Amino acid sequence: QETLPLGGGINWALGVDGPVDEDQLDDVLTAMGDTSFYVAVSPSADASLDGLLEARGLEPGWGWMLFERGPSPAPSVETSLRIVEVDAGARDAWAGVVATAYGLPDDALPWFAAIPEISAWHAFLALDGDEPAAAAAVWIEQDAAYFGMAGTVPEHRGKGGQGALFAARIERALAAGCTTLVTET
Repeated sequence: QETLPLGGGINWALGVDGPVDEDQLDDVLTAMGDTSFYVAVSPSADASLDGLLEARGLEPGWGWMLFERGPSPAPSVETSLRIVEVDAGARDAWAGVVATAYGLPDDALPWFAAIPEISAWHAFLALDGDEPAAAAAVWIEQDAAYFGMAGTVPEHRGKGGQGALFAARIERALAAGCTTLVTET
């Protein structure tokens, strides 16, 4: 099983494989400080997690929406951008686009740059000439694909980059035999 370094990471999974460690939960909530954030509770998480979160002042809400599509072909997308799969030479450019798009500090760059090296992740970059314009990735495991880490550099918005990146990721997922494709916003 492959893991990412924690430095710069922004998501934690608690209680998926068993009861929640309350000290670990408190450490995570302390690390979040006074920022606004959402906690996505997995359906497989221990049932006590909801109560633990509520006891710490968190409220149920709708911070994220999950979208699912079946295994139909990707729509055709018109763009002048060139879509490439990220290789070792493009990892840093891909990480730079993701961090810039999300307004994250340079400390996040090593974390994002490690993602294309993980076998389940497939990262794609949209280029305007040789300039990185947009980035996205898809996690493929068995028959499911998760579309995430998508972002566009502000000066390249409106060029069809995300549509083309979605199409490339859909085609990769279908080629891998995925029947369930999901993303969130």
